[in-house]
Amino acid sequence: MNKKKIIVSLVIGLLLIILLPVGGLWLVMISEGYPTIAGVRNLFQRDGQIRIELPPNFQITNVEFEGEALESIKFGDNAAVIRVGYSIGYIRTDFINPHGKAEFLEFGEVRKFNNWNRITFCGKADAGGTITFEVDENGISRDSTRYRITQGAR
Repeated sequence: MNKKKIIVSLVIGLLLIILLPVGGLWLVMISEGYPTIAGVRNLFQRDGQIRIELPPNFQITNVEFEGEALESIKFGDNAAVIRVGYSIGYIRTDFINPHGKAEFLEFGEVRKFNNWNRITFCGKADAGGTITFEVDENGISRDSTRYRITQGAR
């Protein structure tokens, strides 16, 4: 064989070595429903969590999780992080709004179907203090109505 054919064969071989695992990983992520870079990152990091971010000037005072595979709950200021594995859970978050009124949020059904999944609820408040959420699940935007979120006074 001449040098040109050897070089072409090596380049094709290296490309196959790189592209086959990447292609396989991409197929796995598509089958999981998360064809995103965030999904790939979470798959390798295996640090799944549910994160709730309330608007600025809201103060979280307590977080409760009812479900299986709970590892930990941490909260401070306007954010809470619930470390949980495979679970379908109910979340209650107590907070103080910017006017000093005690309120709560209930997340009726949060489905987390693997231990590496990351779900982030990013809250925004209107002029009346009603909080709505943008939901990100491994880089995929989700409709917040699927979580049956309710807000009320304590």
